[in-house]
Amino acid sequence: MTRSAVPASVRGLRHLLIEQRRQEESDEQLLHAFLAHSDETAFAALVRRHGPMVQNVCRRVLGHVQDAEDAYQATFLLLARKAVVLRNRAALASWLHGTAYRTALKAKQSAARRRKHEARTPPRTADNPAGELLWREVQTLLDEEIASLPEIYRSVFVLCCLESLSRAETARRLRVKEGTVSSRLAEARTRLQQRLARRGVELTALLTATALTTQAASALPSVSLTRMSGIALSPSIAALADSGPSILSFGKAKLAAVFLLMVGVVSGAGLWAFREPAAPPAQSAKAPAAPSSDKPQTPPPKREAAQTVEIQGRVFGPDGKPKAGAKLLLLGENDKITELGVTDADGRFAVAVPKRAEGRLIARTEDAGIDFVSAANLKPEKPVELRLVKDRPIRGRIVTTEGKPVSGARVAVRLIRVYANNSLDSFPTAWAKRRGNSETPEGVKDFWPGGTALFTAATDAEGRFVLRGIGAERVVFLNIVGPGIASTERRVINRDGFDVKPYNQELRNHSQGKVQWGPWILMSGPDVSIVAEREKIIRGVVKDADTGKGVAGASVWLLAGDEHNDLFRGLLALPLETRADADGRYEIRGALKAKSYLLQVMRDRVRGYLGSAVRVTDDTHGYQPFTANLSVKKGVIVTGKIIDKSTGKPVPSLVENAVLNGNPFVKDYPTDSGGFISHAETGKDGTFRELVIPGPVLLKGGVDWTRLSGGEAEAMGYKKCKPDPEYPKYFQMRPDGNLGYFGLNGVAYAYGGNACKVVDAKPGTAIIHQDLFVERESAKTVRIQDAEGRPLNRAWAAGLRADNNWPIRLNGDTCPAYALEANKPRLMIFYEPSKKLAGSLRLTANEKEPIVAKLGPVGTIRGRLLDAEGKPLAGVVVDARFRDGEAGHIHEIIHKAKHAITDSDGSFSLDELLPDLKFELTFRQGKRGFERVAKPTEATIEVKAGATCDVGAIELKPVPKKSDE
Repeated sequence: MTRSAVPASVRGLRHLLIEQRRQEESDEQLLHAFLAHSDETAFAALVRRHGPMVQNVCRRVLGHVQDAEDAYQATFLLLARKAVVLRNRAALASWLHGTAYRTALKAKQSAARRRKHEARTPPRTADNPAGELLWREVQTLLDEEIASLPEIYRSVFVLCCLESLSRAETARRLRVKEGTVSSRLAEARTRLQQRLARRGVELTALLTATALTTQAASALPSVSLTRMSGIALSPSIAALADSGPSILSFGKAKLAAVFLLMVGVVSGAGLWAFREPAAPPAQSAKAPAAPSSDKPQTPPPKREAAQTVEIQGRVFGPDGKPKAGAKLLLLGENDKITELGVTDADGRFAVAVPKRAEGRLIARTEDAGIDFVSAANLKPEKPVELRLVKDRPIRGRIVTTEGKPVSGARVAVRLIRVYANNSLDSFPTAWAKRRGNSETPEGVKDFWPGGTALFTAATDAEGRFVLRGIGAERVVFLNIVGPGIASTERRVINRDGFDVKPYNQELRNHSQGKVQWGPWILMSGPDVSIVAEREKIIRGVVKDADTGKGVAGASVWLLAGDEHNDLFRGLLALPLETRADADGRYEIRGALKAKSYLLQVMRDRVRGYLGSAVRVTDDTHGYQPFTANLSVKKGVIVTGKIIDKSTGKPVPSLVENAVLNGNPFVKDYPTDSGGFISHAETGKDGTFRELVIPGPVLLKGGVDWTRLSGGEAEAMGYKKCKPDPEYPKYFQMRPDGNLGYFGLNGVAYAYGGNACKVVDAKPGTAIIHQDLFVERESAKTVRIQDAEGRPLNRAWAAGLRADNNWPIRLNGDTCPAYALEANKPRLMIFYEPSKKLAGSLRLTANEKEPIVAKLGPVGTIRGRLLDAEGKPLAGVVVDARFRDGEAGHIHEIIHKAKHAITDSDGSFSLDELLPDLKFELTFRQGKRGFERVAKPTEATIEVKAGATCDVGAIELKPVPKKSDE
C-alpha cells in the first residue's frame, strides 16, 4: 500500500470499527458510555435504534406532526436526564415506549386545553385529512394496552413487533435465551388479544393496519426548537419533559449535546421517516383538485446554495446503454447512506449533494455491479458518468472444523477494489510487482462500505450466503463473524476460473507459522468455502493502576496473535474490540487460538487514561477461555489548536506525542502506555485533545491532507517543523531536511510533520493548554495543458517540493511549486493517465507567472535481447530505470501493472515512457538478473514525445550470483 493510500485506508477502517461496535453494543452498554464518558456517538446510536418506534407512538396518539415531534424530543430528553436512575437498562425499549405514550397523552391534553382557551383561533386539523379521528383512536388502543403489560412481556413485544427485531436479536438485547423470548412473546400476544377483544378490536388486524401507517424511509422533519448559541428550550417541550427548570438543571453543555445529537440524527436525509397516518384501505379517497387561480403561485423554497450543490450526470449499464431506474446513493461522513434519487429513462440524473461532500457517489441497480466516484471530485460544472458492470454474485458456505454449518454468521464486504478497465487482467502482473509479501496490489479506485449494510449477508441453516451487486472482475475483502467462531477475513478474486492456489501458497511460504490474522490474507474465487475455526475467548479486568478499581467502559483491542505480527499489520487486519462493563470486566469473542496475544487498552482522552499493552503467552489448554488483566494510569490532558501562523485560522491536522529521552516518569506507567503512538484528529475548529505522561514529551502536529480542499498538493505547502528553541538538547536536524529528535533510551527518530513543541508537565497536573503553529511555503502556480492549450484535470505530478519528490494526484488543472530556489532548478513531471500525455519543467524562483506545462504524447522504445552467443532471449522482463527520482516514481505509477516481456525472437516493446528524460534499461527473468555484455555511453537512453526509439539488438549476460542475492 502506498504512502498516500494509508491514511484513507485507516480512516475507512476507523469508521467501519466505530459503526460496527455501536451496532453490536447493547442498550445497557450504550447508556453506560453516554452517562460515564459523555459519549455522544452512544446516545446517537440509541436515537437511531429506537427513534422510529418512539415517533410512531407519538404520531399514533397525536396525529399532528409538530405535536408529535415535540413529544418525540421530550421523550429522548427524559431519557438523557433519567437514564442514570433506570433500574433495568436492558429493557430500554419498553421504557421508551411507555414514556413516549405518556408524553404523547400529556401533549394531547395540553393541546386540547390550548384549543379551548384559544376560541378565536381555528382548531388544528390533522395533517392527513383522510385519517379519520376514530381510526387514530383505535390505533392508540394498541399503545394503551401495550403500556399496561408487565415489563417482561412488554419488552419482548416492543422489540419483536414494534421494532421488527428477530427473536435471536431480541434475546441478545435482553440477555435471555431465545426460547424465553418466544414464550414471553406468545404470552404478550395472548394477553393483548384478550384485552383488545373486549373492546371490539382484533390484534392481528390492528398490527397489520398499524404497520401500513409507518415505514422506515429517508427523512424525519428537521428539529428546529433550539438555537444552539443560547440553548433556548421550547416551552412546550420543557413542559412535556416533566418541568422546564428540572430539564435546564440537567446542564447546558449536556443539553446542547443531546439536542445536537437529535438534530444530527434526524435532519437532512436522516435515518428514518414516517408516512402520514392513513385510514384503512376501504376509506381511501382522491385528493381534491387544486382550484385554478390567476394569481402567481408561491414558488417552492429555494435550496440553500451555501449547503448543497446540484450534480448532474448519467448512468450506463454493462451493455453501454443508458440505464433507467438506477439508484444514486451518497456514502458520506460517518458511513451515512443517503438516497439521492434515480435515473430517468435516458439514464440521466440531477441530485443535490452537500458542498465539500466526503465519501462516494454510488450508482446501484438490482441486476448489475455498482460504479462509484469520489465525492470530493464532484463539480457542478462537470457532468458525472457512472458505468455499471456485469455482476457476478459471490456465493459461499461456512462450516466448522467438524464440518457443521455455521448459521447466523454475518458476512460483510469491507473493501471493493477496482482495477484498470474494470478487469483483473492486470492483477497477476501487479501482484508480482507489489512491495509487501501479503499486500493486495493497488487498483485504480477503492470502495469502503464502512459500517453500512450495503453489502452484507447472513448465513442460512446450511451455512450458505450470497452477495450481489458488487460487480465481477474485482477484488473483494470479506469479514466474517459468527456465533462461536473466530473472526475471519478473505480476499475474493471475483472472476470465474481464477486459480488462487499459487497465490495462497506464496502467502503461506512467507508466513512465519500460524498467526492471528493469517486467514485474512488468503484468497478465494467467487465460490467461497470457509472452514471457520472455533473462537478463543479472552477475558479480564481493566483496573486503574493507582486505585485498583475497575475502569468502566475501557476500550480493549486484540491487535495481534503472534509475536511476529507488528502493530501496523494488526491495525490493517481489523482488530477485535470490546468495552469493559461497569466493573471494568471485558470479554473478547472471535479470536483465533495462537501462540501469544497482544492486547491493548486504548487511550481515553475524555477521562485522561493512557493506553496500556500486554503480550500474553501463558495460554490455557485448547479453546478454554483465558484471563488477561490489564492496568491503566491517568496522564496529563493537553488541549489546543493547530493554527496557520499567517492567517490565524485552524488547520485540519493529526496530533501525536512521543516521550523524550531521559523522562523520569516512564517507569511509573504500565507497559507501552508512554511510548504507544496514537493520532488525535483535530475538530472542525482546529482543536485537539491529546494525552501525555508527565515530564518531557514532544507534542507533534501534521496537516491532514485528507481533509483539505486542495488535498495532498495543499498539504505539501506547509513547512516542516523545526526544533523547539527552548529545548535544543532533544533535537538534531537530519541531512534529508527532516527533524530528528531523541526518544526513549536515546534512540534518534525522524519526524516530517509540520509543528512540534516540548511539553514538560508536572506530576499530578490534570490538564494543560498548548497551541501548535504551522507555516506555509512560498509557492508559484503551474497550469497544466495539452499541446492545444486545453486544461488537463487530475494529472499526476512529482517535484512539488525539493525535499519530497513523491507523486500526487491533483484535484484540478493547476499545480503548486513550493519553495523554489534561484540557483537550484526544480524538476517537475506531469502525467495525465486518461489521455496518456506527459511533460516536464525545470523551474527556479526567478520564473515569472503564468507558468504553463504543456503535455504531449508519451514515447516508446523497441529492441531485441540476445545472449552472449547471439541467441534470442525469450521471457525476459524489460523495464526502464530513470536517472531522476521524480521520473522514476511517475514511471512506477504508469507501469505498476504492466510488463514488457521479450517474445520467442527476443523482441520487446516498452511503451508509455516519459519523454526527454534519461533512463537505463533493466532486465530480469524470475529471480535472475541480466546486464549488458558491454556498457557503452549509449546505455543512457532518451525518447522524444510521441516517437518510437529502436535500440536494436542488445547482448546480455547473467548477473553474477552474488549480486543476485
